[in-house]
Amino acid sequence: MSYMFKGCSSLKKVDLSKFETKNVIDMKFMFSQCLALEQLNIENFNIDNLNDMSYMFNKCNSLTDLEIPNISRDIDVNYMLSDCKEILKSKMSRYNLDSNAFKNVSEDIPVEYDYEDRIIK
Repeated sequence: MSYMFKGCSSLKKVDLSKFETKNVIDMKFMFSQCLALEQLNIENFNIDNLNDMSYMFNKCNSLTDLEIPNISRDIDVNYMLSDCKEILKSKMSRYNLDSNAFKNVSEDIPVEYDYEDRIIK
């Protein structure tokens, strides 16, 4: 599923509720550069075998509402939300993301980390 929607600059929303993801291992760049994408719910994705979510939402500048699965194990999330300035105004702290998911994000958005580089609020 990596690169699946990358660069779909006119895509505003997409229904992925019927996607079967239990065997997917790579979602890197999946929605990268979807500049018009405003909301997305992939909370029901099965990520048990997933290894890579890096750059998944990179440069999704219009994204304001995002629901993702709870990440309870090591998955590469480097730059996952980089340059997503609107989404970071929401409460991303409920997800188990380390600070690498937020590289290249504006410093004026308050994000706090604990001693293990996990977001706390």
